[in-house]
Amino acid sequence: MAYRLLVLFGVFWLTAGDGLTCWHCLADNCDLQPKSNYKAEMQVCQSDEMCQLTIHDHAIENTSTIVRSVVRSCSLGGCFENNEFDNCTGDLLNHNGCQQVLCCNDKDLCNGVLHPVVSRTLLLLAVLLAVCSLRDSIGTRVSLSVRW
Repeated sequence: MAYRLLVLFGVFWLTAGDGLTCWHCLADNCDLQPKSNYKAEMQVCQSDEMCQLTIHDHAIENTSTIVRSVVRSCSLGGCFENNEFDNCTGDLLNHNGCQQVLCCNDKDLCNGVLHPVVSRTLLLLAVLLAVCSLRDSIGTRVSLSVRW
């Protein structure tokens, strides 16, 4: 039994040294699906890096045109998720622009899909609304205990 655990640990140790594989795209069309984009390539990240997807919107001065830039890469060290789109005002959009940074490390090439980040607050709000709706529909009291 101990021998099997030792072999299993050895296999895990050898594969854990390999970094996560992420899409790498620094071009004008990185919003396209990376599988069909010849400018996107697969990149093996360092062991402390995650896949990162950065979406940046900014307005062209004196127009109503908004330009979107998408960058796919390995994070440099840690990855810090950020969503400025929730509070993106016209002033910010016109000057610095607004961006969203998505991080993932659950599987190789996980930064290949544009998807919104669901925050804990939004998730909790959705659950509470569902519980309230359920309570109203069945006419009974439902208690909910939330622990973080």
